[in-house]
Amino acid sequence: MSKNEQIKHKGKVRWTTEEYKEIVWCHFHILGKTGTANLKQSSELWQTRNPQPKHNLTANTMATQRRYILNNNKLTEAEIDEIKTEVTEIIKQATRMTNEEDRNKRRMETQTISQPRN
Repeated sequence: MSKNEQIKHKGKVRWTTEEYKEIVWCHFHILGKTGTANLKQSSELWQTRNPQPKHNLTANTMATQRRYILNNNKLTEAEIDEIKTEVTEIIKQATRMTNEEDRNKRRMETQTISQPRN
């Protein structure tokens, strides 16, 4: 059985390391984007990224699982740092793209306004 497959143990489904990483990734992405640890947004992001999840994950369940992961060192500091770095880069890139789109939009509006009317 591969590392990423679900393992059933006494009726409970164990989470894989990849699933742990995904929960933490969603948490840090929303935290970095909004500045707050919004449970609902983190849960919605999880559902978007995992359209056929193996776990019935509500916002509260996700928060509980995230705390369990971080408080019990289910991921190494290096793994957490890697996730934070990846999320930070994605947010920076999205911000740059948005800023560039805004500049282009303003430029187009300025050109439209400055064109002489016939």
